[in-house]
Amino acid sequence: MSYYPPPNTPPSTPPQHEPRGKVERLSQWMQTTTGLITAVSTLVVALTGLFTGAYVLFGKDAQQAPAGAGSAAPADSRASQPAAAKQSQGQGGQAVRNATQPGAPITIVLGYEIDLDSRDANWGIGTSVNGRDVHNSSRIDWNRDAAVTSGGPSYDACTRVTGYGTWSQKDRMEPGIEFCARTTEGRYAWVKFVSIADDGPVKLEVVTWEPTGA
Repeated sequence: MSYYPPPNTPPSTPPQHEPRGKVERLSQWMQTTTGLITAVSTLVVALTGLFTGAYVLFGKDAQQAPAGAGSAAPADSRASQPAAAKQSQGQGGQAVRNATQPGAPITIVLGYEIDLDSRDANWGIGTSVNGRDVHNSSRIDWNRDAAVTSGGPSYDACTRVTGYGTWSQKDRMEPGIEFCARTTEGRYAWVKFVSIADDGPVKLEVVTWEPTGA
């Protein structure tokens, strides 16, 4: 009887499987990385909003800028349409001490200043105003301090707003920006910049309130 040996067949190789523990660790690492990327993105967005809101006010050390007569400059191309300053009482029934007339903002040429406590129609504008509150130079100097606000004149909003500073950078302000200012006599005033010229005049709408209980 003839004998034929079986053909030489290579042994079969069992399928290779990735260890289960390694796959789980890779999945956990991917989830952790995704979570970190999301958290960093959220933080960047939050910080961007924070710095944007505080981009105008910088200093706590107001300095008297050299006074000069100054002269009216050509109309600022960035001027916005002035909104009528409210003549009525502020929210909460706060009495108005003085306010610009609707459509008639006060103009402060370079080197001049106004007194927000004044009852005069021109807000006591001059170059050396006793008790002056807003000085127009290469920047806006607030004799006491001011903070950015929005939504129009509101006494209640001015009492609650935070972030008061003593000067504002003109080249980082846009027409229509609003401030709550605290005056040298302890009043609150709402100030809106209708137009701004970096090396020229600014136009303001203003409402000043009497203090509570006055």
